[in-house]
Formats: sequence, structure tokens, C-alpha cells
Amino acid sequence: HSMPDHRPSLLQLIRGAALDQLARSAARLAAPEKLEAKDIHETRKAVKRIRAALRLLREPLGSRFERWNDVLRTVNRELSLARDLDACRQTIEEVLPAFSPARKRVLERLR
Repeated sequence: HSMPDHRPSLLQLIRGAALDQLARSAARLAAPEKLEAKDIHETRKAVKRIRAALRLLREPLGSRFERWNDVLRTVNRELSLARDLDACRQTIEEVLPAFSPARKRVLERLR
């Protein structure tokens, strides 16, 4: 008799890696008041990796694939908006003089 194989399956390995990425992303986003542009960037990259892993599992996941893929796509769209707002804020701070009343009004609206 041969010994049973206790190695994880490819599905289990990919699932574990995806859950690890999600946990890291959740930790990065847990404190919005301390959130930095690099946190958003790293989270977006992680979501892209997770979606790539999901595509590998499309068949075994069945209908769950579409649901999870849609949720992760929406998450990345929202994070993209946050990144774009941050880029706008940085540009305004660089372009408009610090003493400009317009700068203050525009920055207040972006918050």
C-alpha cells in the first residue's frame, strides 16, 4: 500500500495565495485616516493578482467565479477613483501657489 498524498492541491494553493493577498489588502485599508497612495497602489496590484488567480480557477469555481470577479473589479474601480483624486490633489498642490484662494477651495472640494 502506498502512503496517502497529503500535499495541497493546486486549487488549495491558489486559494491560499488569494486569501493571503486579500488579508494583506484588508490590513492596508483598515485605517483610512492613515491611508497613503502606496497602500492604494499595492492593494490594486493585489486585486489584479487575485483576479488572475480566479481566472485560473474559472471552471472549478463555476458561477462563483463571475460573482467574485465582479466584486473585485468593482473594488479596483473604487480604488482607482481614490488614486485619481489623490493625483489631482498632488497636481493642484504643485501647480497652484500656496497662497492662492483657488487652491484652498479646490483642495477642500477634493476631500
